[in-house]
Amino acid sequence: MNLLLYKNARNGAGEHLQNVIEPLVPEKKVEIYTTIDSLYQRLRKPTFDVGVAVLLATTRKELLEIHSMKDLFRDIRIILILPDTEGDTVSMGFKLFPRFVSYADGDFKDVAAVLEKMLRNGYLSNGSNRNQTKHRMTAPYRDKLNLEESREYFNTETQGPMLGLLQLQVTAQ
Repeated sequence: MNLLLYKNARNGAGEHLQNVIEPLVPEKKVEIYTTIDSLYQRLRKPTFDVGVAVLLATTRKELLEIHSMKDLFRDIRIILILPDTEGDTVSMGFKLFPRFVSYADGDFKDVAAVLEKMLRNGYLSNGSNRNQTKHRMTAPYRDKLNLEESREYFNTETQGPMLGLLQLQVTAQ
């Protein structure tokens, strides 16, 4: 598995981030993209070989462009570095469902620590850990509930999908 690193070519923070990340990741496992267009082109290709993406948005405009591609990050674990701590910026960042959020004015030691833990957990190894969480969460409920009960709990017209999911988990236990 590979790590995608998006950093703006015009920013010194990107170079610093790259210098922090590269010693942690096995050789030839980092794909570096310096423009939104190049990142977009890569994400349009199959991403089965991508375990983690580290995205450095140094401006709100950049974050907005990354956000516009959020569906392409669906199966990729994201470490997101935001340009500032303003509420709108943080809110938009969390819509990407990152595993970790940091800020561009930092020294990226926190990013390195999180990435190191992800590496220890095997998210860049050849064995795919990508779907283990999904199976671990659904397997206990598969045998205990029938289809009709599932439909009742996932009635999105009246309750919404998350409320139904919570009820499903409580009832199944």
